[in-house]
Amino acid sequence: MSVGAGLPEAMHGAGSPAAQKIMIARRSGIERKRELAETIAGIRTDENFEKIVGKSEEEYWQETKQRIKLKPR
Repeated sequence: MSVGAGLPEAMHGAGSPAAQKIMIARRSGIERKRELAETIAGIRTDENFEKIVGKSEEEYWQETKQRIKLKPR
């Protein structure tokens, strides 16, 4: 190890940091994570919501809002 190797990027024994970043990106399933994030944000509709809950997302959230409004404080 040389004196100037104070950064972790300068000391690597498992290949270059760039190669590691490429492999992480390939194996991370970034497209699936993007789809999930879009669903959570409401950009994309959840294809399985109605199968799981038994009603459409719109109907479910309208009922939920009504229950919240009617709940005593």
